[in-house]
Amino acid sequence: MRRIKIYIIAGIFIIVVLIFSFLYIFNIYEVTYTTKPQYLYADSSSTLMISSKPVNAFGRKAPFRNAPAYYEIKDGKGLADILSEDNEKGVLVLKAKNKPGKIVVNARSDYALFPSSLEINILSK
Repeated sequence: MRRIKIYIIAGIFIIVVLIFSFLYIFNIYEVTYTTKPQYLYADSSSTLMISSKPVNAFGRKAPFRNAPAYYEIKDGKGLADILSEDNEKGVLVLKAKNKPGKIVVNARSDYALFPSSLEINILSK
């Protein structure tokens, strides 16, 4: 009789831990966008990578998850070329041309309510 109670309590504990993990660790609450580096140089060889990061309830990256993102260049289309775009992983790579200026990129994800706007400065060398 005592062994059955231990098994029931252990089973309930495992179920509670699994539900907690799903709701707070693996579930995506927000999508953030990072740019590496922060700006481009107008030298026709400078590249910049924009990537999406799924954030869980604790403010960390949600493990084993990715946030598909779709990017659209709103302003400054003639200032940079798109080298690669991977919508499933949420990655966009831009290569600067020889013109300084500012590029505005709208990023939209399936896990975000509204699109985000990113401003990228292209500095003259």
